[in-house]
Amino acid sequence: MTTSVYVKTPKGLEEMAHRRHGLSVRERQVLIMMDGKRALRDILGADADAALELLNKLVAMDLLTPLAPPTPASSAEAAPAAAHRAATEAKAPKPPADDAERLEMARNFMLNTVNAFLGVAGSSLIAQLEACMDFANLRGLYEDWQDALALTRDGRKQLPELERRLAALLS
Repeated sequence: MTTSVYVKTPKGLEEMAHRRHGLSVRERQVLIMMDGKRALRDILGADADAALELLNKLVAMDLLTPLAPPTPASSAEAAPAAAHRAATEAKAPKPPADDAERLEMARNFMLNTVNAFLGVAGSSLIAQLEACMDFANLRGLYEDWQDALALTRDGRKQLPELERRLAALLS
């Protein structure tokens, strides 16, 4: 059971926001760390009895649920990677055939990512992106876009995937 990956249920998300179920510090830590990517054994380490007890309590309270059926330990590392690849491929935008639509999608993608990661701090880049009316100008701002996203921790984490998705629109 400790090789299973768990995610928060809607009730678990509510607990994260409002702390209504009186969880202990350790239970709350486990709830926070169960992100649908890491297995319980990766989070809690070697104390399997305590790990199972915490997990069972959080599942019984309907705060966590298994993402998938338990997997053997040997394939536990391969399954999340394959699931992530499939999910990112499904999310990747299909470039439209029309250049005007593709330009608009690329500009909107860049605007949305700058706004999401930087907010008001990216206002000058947002103004430059809004003024772009052709691919040459948009490509000219690509490095500025990369540099801006790299200023944030989340931006640095997601930049390779975002670059891949933008490249599909700009090519």
